[in-house]
Amino acid sequence: MEIEKITVGVLATNCYIASSKGKCVAIDPATNDKKIDAAIKQMGSTLEYVLLTHIHVDHVMGARRLKDEYGAKIAMSSIDAPTVPDLVKAKPFLFGQEAKRSPDADIALEDRDLIKFGDETLQTIFTPGHTRGSVCFYAPGILFSGDTLFRGSIGRTDLGDAKPGQIEESLKLLTGMLVNDCVIYPGHGELTTMGYEKKFNPYLKER
Repeated sequence: MEIEKITVGVLATNCYIASSKGKCVAIDPATNDKKIDAAIKQMGSTLEYVLLTHIHVDHVMGARRLKDEYGAKIAMSSIDAPTVPDLVKAKPFLFGQEAKRSPDADIALEDRDLIKFGDETLQTIFTPGHTRGSVCFYAPGILFSGDTLFRGSIGRTDLGDAKPGQIEESLKLLTGMLVNDCVIYPGHGELTTMGYEKKFNPYLKER
């Protein structure tokens, strides 16, 4: 799997383009930044899916455009999918940016659902806590963690429908299932590994 990290938007959100055999997915397109298009073009891939780890506006603003321009299907958790209309009303913590065209779900994902592209498969892992519908996308040795897990930290649990107890359970799940050399691609900040997080992340060290 070839992976390109693109950091875009006012909150420096990490968007990832993952490609295999001429097919690719875009994970958390934060804005309509043309750097996303450039990465898709450079990989020489056809965009098949837009995968959303959660429905916060700073992770979804570019989803509708990618659907319209590339014909890609938008996939998000079945918990988030019904809340999409609220994006238009919220205009929340994105410093005035407004989701005027909500990224309606083409695929409502359930826990352990699979997304296949090229020779690769990403598995949906429900990890609520940062939001009620947060998910990660997993392949052996790789985890796209959204805002559930960062290098040395975790996602906020003081916004909207976030719940500290839920994210604790999600972290226990990830700690138990991921090998130490699993590379973690977070929604913000630098890449990390599960081994590093087990050793240095204060939210994981005692798990």
